[in-house]
Amino acid sequence: MREGSLDAPVRHIIDWTNPDFYDEQKLDEELRRVFDICHGCRRCFNLCDSFPRLFDLIDESETEELDSVASEDFKPVVDACTLCDMCFMTKCPYVPPHEFNLDFPHLMLRYRAVEKRKGKDKFVSRELAKTDRNGKLASSVAGLANWASDTSNGFTRGIMQSTLGIDKNAALPKYQSKTLVKRAAETPLEINTAAPAYGRKAVIYATCFGNYNNPATGEATRKVLAKNGIETEVVYPGCCGMPLMEQGDVAAVAENAKKVSAELTTWIDKGYDVIALVSSCALMLKFEWPLLVPGDETIEKLSKSTFDVSEYVMEFAKKNGMARASPSDWLIRSRMMASRTMPTPPAVALPTSRRPRPVNTVRPRPPAPIIAAMTTMESASMSVWLRPAITVRIARGNCTSTSICQGVAPKAVAASIRSSRTLRMPRSVSRMIGGKAKMIVAIIPGTTPTPKSMTMGTR
Repeated sequence: MREGSLDAPVRHIIDWTNPDFYDEQKLDEELRRVFDICHGCRRCFNLCDSFPRLFDLIDESETEELDSVASEDFKPVVDACTLCDMCFMTKCPYVPPHEFNLDFPHLMLRYRAVEKRKGKDKFVSRELAKTDRNGKLASSVAGLANWASDTSNGFTRGIMQSTLGIDKNAALPKYQSKTLVKRAAETPLEINTAAPAYGRKAVIYATCFGNYNNPATGEATRKVLAKNGIETEVVYPGCCGMPLMEQGDVAAVAENAKKVSAELTTWIDKGYDVIALVSSCALMLKFEWPLLVPGDETIEKLSKSTFDVSEYVMEFAKKNGMARASPSDWLIRSRMMASRTMPTPPAVALPTSRRPRPVNTVRPRPPAPIIAAMTTMESASMSVWLRPAITVRIARGNCTSTSICQGVAPKAVAASIRSSRTLRMPRSVSRMIGGKAKMIVAIIPGTTPTPKSMTMGTR
């Protein structure tokens, strides 16, 4: 027996049609076998909350071993699992083909499937998982639905918390009155015929979240692909079933898989690649569906032709190449970057009458107001951080010395890069400059600046 497996993970089919899958005694035996191995390893301690809960449960037991933990106490461990597969894919050294044969996420799924069969699933969770029905109803009254679900609406959220058990502070997804499918049909895009990938075609699987809640992701994807010469169509035959799977309703997931795959494979036959807008939906199409409905040729075909958005961009960039950016693209990009930076507070007038002599200033010497307000650095050029700062300011249209280097707030006492009440430097400083530096801080505008020593590390 090897300590850990160096082989690629292999997954077994989810045998949910087998009566033994729902046998509670066999489930408990498997839970204890897997939990005991996890307890001895603990490599996954920093993933989702399932593992800290499990380890705390064992450590706080009478013997500090699994034998003194009651099976009824396993439920919080199961509830914390999001079925993200991170433990299986990236952490666990005992996944198949290792002889320990651990598949933690699918074991959690089996536990929930048993609860579902026994009728122990919660009503609210079961109804929230019906995303197609909810999306169609809420999008028709999107304004009202968003008003009622907003966290600032204490009246409706208070009622939802007391009756449905939904925390009043939990942010709920907003609904759009016009779905992604409708928006795509109304706004055809011009395809860049000069792009290297021109001639390729992709069908965008909108997903329930992308279609009803966040169509902006799909619209951006369409524009990026059109710029790169790729023709796109947007379809939404139904939900992938991930919300149902989290509730243990594997039978409903299998039905969704057959329905959605039947429509998407017709696009594959026409020469289209399939792109899923949401990563968890891509996970379902590529990995979970073939395990739930093994041997289905339609689902297998879809699995091999499905891409995540970023995966697809990387694929055609390597195979065909990316379209060249035009000057207007660079301007738009620079303005977008500028709009996402922190807003500039009003600049404080900088002292210019009595300027201190800079200490160890190397390579291009900054203007005097910048020296008076900011710093002189040992073994680091000011241009290291001035260049990105000026670029952003040019994009904003306010490139001045006071806008690049924001002044010191009156009565500021601490000369720390982390203090919001002293000197404000561009974000790139904290990321790009390391080592020691001398900072000249003006305590009050108009007075003599005083030097302060400090260390700026890379964050």
